[in-house]
Amino acid sequence: MKNTLISSAIAFALTVPLSVISSQVHASTSGIITGSNTANKILNFDVAGVPNINQIQDTGLNTLMSLSADQAQAISHFQAANPNAQVNINQATGTVDAITGMTVKTAGTSVENMARNFITDNQQIFEGLSNDQLKYNRNRSKAALGGQVVRFDQVVDGILVDGNGLGVVIDGNNNVRAIMGPYQKALTVAGQPGLSADDAVLMATRNLVQFQKNIPAEAMSILTPAYELIAAELGVFKTPIPELRIVQTADSHSLVWQFYYYSTNPFGVFKYMVDAQTGEIVYREDQVRTAEEPQPTDQFADYFPTFPPITKELQDSCEIVDADGGLTGTPEGLLRIKLRKFDETNRVTGVGSVLTGTNALILNASSSKLPFAQAALGTYYFDQDAAPLYGRVNEKDHTAEPAQQFDGISQFIYITNLMEYLDYLHKDGDDVHARGFGSGSFPDQYPNESTPLVGVVHIPNVFMALEAQDIDFSDPELLNKIVNLDNAFAIPLTQEIGGQEVVVNPTFYGHGYYFNNLAIDFSVPMHEGTHATITPIAGFEGSPEGGALNEGQADLWAYTIGETPDLGSYPVAGCGLRDLLRENGTDPDSFEYIRSGQSQLRYSQLGTRGDDFEVHRDGEIYAGAMWDLREIMLEMYPANDFARPDPTTGEATQLTSLGKETWERIFLGSMYVLGVSAPDTFVKARDAALTADAMLYPTDSVDAKSLGQHHAIIERVFAARELGLNASAPLGGVQMISTAVSEFTADQEAPAAPQNIVATITTPDTIEVTWNEVDNAIGYQILKRKGGSPARLFAGVPGREYVDGDIENNGYTHVEFVSNASYSDKGQGFGRGAGQGIDAYDYQYVVRAIEVNASGQVGFSKLSGTAMTQLKTTDITDNIEYKFSNYLVPDGQVSIDYTLTNTGDVDLFGPINFNIVSINNTRVTLDNADNGGTGQDGDTATFTYNESLAPGMDSSARTYVFNNPRFEQFTFTAEVFAKVLMPSQAANGSQAPVDKSPSADRTVVYHNISEHKGLVAIGTTDVEVADGVDYVDVVFTAQTSAQSIVATLTADTEVGGAYPDLDFSMLDSEGNVMVTSGNLGPSEQVGSTVVGGESYTLRVKGYANGPTQFTIVLDQMVLNESDASTEASTAESAVGSVELVEFVVNPANGTIMVVEPDDVKSVTAAPMMGTTATL
Repeated sequence: MKNTLISSAIAFALTVPLSVISSQVHASTSGIITGSNTANKILNFDVAGVPNINQIQDTGLNTLMSLSADQAQAISHFQAANPNAQVNINQATGTVDAITGMTVKTAGTSVENMARNFITDNQQIFEGLSNDQLKYNRNRSKAALGGQVVRFDQVVDGILVDGNGLGVVIDGNNNVRAIMGPYQKALTVAGQPGLSADDAVLMATRNLVQFQKNIPAEAMSILTPAYELIAAELGVFKTPIPELRIVQTADSHSLVWQFYYYSTNPFGVFKYMVDAQTGEIVYREDQVRTAEEPQPTDQFADYFPTFPPITKELQDSCEIVDADGGLTGTPEGLLRIKLRKFDETNRVTGVGSVLTGTNALILNASSSKLPFAQAALGTYYFDQDAAPLYGRVNEKDHTAEPAQQFDGISQFIYITNLMEYLDYLHKDGDDVHARGFGSGSFPDQYPNESTPLVGVVHIPNVFMALEAQDIDFSDPELLNKIVNLDNAFAIPLTQEIGGQEVVVNPTFYGHGYYFNNLAIDFSVPMHEGTHATITPIAGFEGSPEGGALNEGQADLWAYTIGETPDLGSYPVAGCGLRDLLRENGTDPDSFEYIRSGQSQLRYSQLGTRGDDFEVHRDGEIYAGAMWDLREIMLEMYPANDFARPDPTTGEATQLTSLGKETWERIFLGSMYVLGVSAPDTFVKARDAALTADAMLYPTDSVDAKSLGQHHAIIERVFAARELGLNASAPLGGVQMISTAVSEFTADQEAPAAPQNIVATITTPDTIEVTWNEVDNAIGYQILKRKGGSPARLFAGVPGREYVDGDIENNGYTHVEFVSNASYSDKGQGFGRGAGQGIDAYDYQYVVRAIEVNASGQVGFSKLSGTAMTQLKTTDITDNIEYKFSNYLVPDGQVSIDYTLTNTGDVDLFGPINFNIVSINNTRVTLDNADNGGTGQDGDTATFTYNESLAPGMDSSARTYVFNNPRFEQFTFTAEVFAKVLMPSQAANGSQAPVDKSPSADRTVVYHNISEHKGLVAIGTTDVEVADGVDYVDVVFTAQTSAQSIVATLTADTEVGGAYPDLDFSMLDSEGNVMVTSGNLGPSEQVGSTVVGGESYTLRVKGYANGPTQFTIVLDQMVLNESDASTEASTAESAVGSVELVEFVVNPANGTIMVVEPDDVKSVTAAPMMGTTATL
């Protein structure tokens, strides 16, 4: 929920260069900092040089497979016997993708045997899969969630089918609680490779040559030791180990060689799949994830528990000041602690910048480091400059000695904190918590539980050869940019070698060039460290969502440990970055962070970062849903009854609420469920959370079949992100979205709907929505839709369309969960900051109250009444002054720049439409109108100014180009419309939500949206007098490929003087009523299937009210893109009378004359930029 947070820490993870994203454009577009390649290198994702290849995901929709009749019947019988079971089908394989909400008793002599017996007992559900194809994965199978998670990999003829198999979750009472698929039920693939393993590696080598860059010798002298250090930490993975795999591609299956390939130029650890017959590259993805005994004597260190305070001196001059603002005293916030789990041998090895301990192994990659004599004393103090022993922490020079050693000890402490936190969740924190079924929710052995996590500080810019721009050898700062990396990364690799699972997961930290030092921000190892430790647990296999889940979960651990939803506040406060932004016309204060758990991205926006999948941006969708769940749980369970390790002492004395405790256990539990799933998707992550909740927090601890205590709220937060009941993962790069929930969740007892909803424009960038509080509500959900449109809020972009999985929806889209009775809408927040300004003023808002009901589940109220900003389209022709400039007369044309000035006394809100409605010369037409109109009678030409004008303010200039082949004088008539703010109207009552919907077919649906306006003259009760009097008929013809329509009616609450109440119906071509809506209030909606080419009527009927102006937004769902249109009618329906203004353009004598609207007989000279227009 949106709250003002006073953070104890700010989390951060940098994997790719910082993204600049403007919330005032589509979420698919990144705002580019113009005028500087340097700024774009640092601030935009497009510098990555080795794109992913994924022929597995590029499978076209023609490969969809259905369940067989026997499978479908078996699943139907299974669900009849298990009413809470939800079954998701993978349409690429025609097999089970996941079964959750189930409780089925099984038996056997071992966990493996129990899982196999369940599969055998339900063989018809798993048609096409035999037990001898299931290879037990002992490394992924483990005790967890009070029971066991079991993984079987599918093997055909001894070859692993990549990403296929079955995961089985069994509770402590031997009940199967979840199944994770999919598997392949029809395989035809050559059994023997035509390409050797060595040749496959050679193909990968050749494939990377195209991305190599010429790196100068001076640079290589810095980079080579770093590359060698990384190779040493990769261990066996520094050399490819090819293994045969079977993968699904296009319309068939392929035999491929799979291996990891470590490359230094370009830098990366690439997962390759090479076709074993043809040598074609099937898959390529970089795996670099970017952003023992007690000591016998005490040793001490200085560190920042979070990071140095962000002060004006830090932002402007990169200076870390003391409490008095000086540069000589102890830096503000620096804390001295006794080191723990820190080896005594560090008195020797620390001199060489190597630090070891129970949880951490720290190395230093700096090529300029000197021996650190202070380590021999057992101290790591950085509060003063007293060379050669002591050096004050230095943000201006990251390689200064001995201050550069501060990075190493900071990372040691931070990694120790992280591992103590994870250890507590797995062990002591697990012991004090009530169990689900069985004993021991989490295993005591987990990655890095007994093996130190490697952290390498001062890593140079090993990504240099990945930059899209050629390296500028003449740049005098080149070597500094190589030494000072603006990044941090982890390389989590796991592979079974000789029957043993080998895990390698080192982490690396740069100290920044433009950014502040990443190594002294505690949250960097929180993120990178959980990449390293959680990846071997969950796997995060599969593209495009496996990597996005990995980024999302690493963000979430940094958020929850740091008690903040924001990542990267300290690094982006760097004076170098802020100077660079200023130089390129960007407000540095607009960069609040790198990413946030309060991102408002939704599943419809998956893969729209540059119209492609990008794991950090896409990961915000999953992280946002889970962070919403955490914030709601904090409201549900505020009591501080639990504890977490204190970062300064390691003791479990830091009080923690039951809400956080519950959320972290469900979150961690879901990671173990994902560990037996492949490929991993957002939908499976949702199901994993539901399964973990059911096993850790059953509604009835003695009823194994009960759902989890938080089932309803988990469904709700994922549905809010369009990951609802009917959602499914991308096939052929196209995902299916859904906002539907199960009957169990939809039918929960709920509070009353909020009342007195008011939407007010408070600033040009903000719409404030307020309402009355609802008794006992723990929070509220705000939803909105665009201008009454029933279409989804984000329509997709060309090439990144999605499938709407819900047959029914009302267009209201989730915006935010809040705990207070107000919300400031400043536009969609994602990426670098919260909303950067509202993008339109015609949004309609509804609010739902959230309450914990008597059962302990969460119920959502009905929708409130619809609140709208009271912007009314108004003829403002007589309040506009016109200025002309840049008059040009190209061959056969006249070109004029028009600037509009607001001469009225009220704000004019955009879009401002300048409509040319007639031209007196039929040979003169508009050439470049926004709507394509010619300006001739009946073909209005519209020029739209997408801006708002305060009184006295000038618009930007728009160029009008007239076709004038004979160079003749002509006169055109125009009208100008803008929106003017009227007094706000409160919305009351309630509306039925569309929480349940049948699932749609996996077909990309386009939208044909049109707008129709009218006036009902009088209101009646049950008698229809005449069309155009007490009712108005709007007739439309369904588009040829139309399948269904949704029509939304909204009434103008200003016209007529009474609160409007209209009824709305849809009739077929013979006048039969197909569907009717008769809610109390000004908003109605009808929908129905239609036949392409047939005519239908939308009837608006007045009911006991005076004259009412209305707007109908008609959305036809069409299958052919050629039938799609999102352009509403350009006809203006204004409050008040219509004014016109005439312009006389005379190319012969060089004047433009304006006929004033208030005196048609007066003619004044209109200037180019003043009072006289001389051409």
